[in-house]
Amino acid sequence: MVHAGQKAFPRRNGQRTPRVVRIFIRSRISKLTFTVFLATFLFSLLMLTSYESEPNPRQVTSVPVSIPDWTALVDLGLTEIRATAVRSPQLTRRILAGIEDLLLLAPQGRQEPLLRRRTLLLQAIARAVPAAADRRFASSPDRQGIG
Repeated sequence: MVHAGQKAFPRRNGQRTPRVVRIFIRSRISKLTFTVFLATFLFSLLMLTSYESEPNPRQVTSVPVSIPDWTALVDLGLTEIRATAVRSPQLTRRILAGIEDLLLLAPQGRQEPLLRRRTLLLQAIARAVPAAADRRFASSPDRQGIG
């Protein structure tokens, strides 16, 4: 009777050694990847121990992280899709409905980027859609996008 483990771990010289381990040991890329992983782990471990042993944790080196503000988030979310959405009235209607919902929820100070993006989308629709009826349809907000 052959067990599943005998196929996964073939016998060679009386030892059970997985084929994966042999391939891993022979591969230079695997060794390099493992070395980088191990070095990163050890560095992180050393940094954590130095942070815990520091009497004033604010003096430990910190990494600055930039967090986008509201205007950048609105631009990121709506700039690229506007160029492709004008060809699809379902998309323009849903985007306009989303902007309208955000305008209801956003405080007064955060409405300006939304209003600007809505104006730009309406201008793009006006340029891309020649028929007035289609323009009106594509410019009316609808959460489902289908009317």
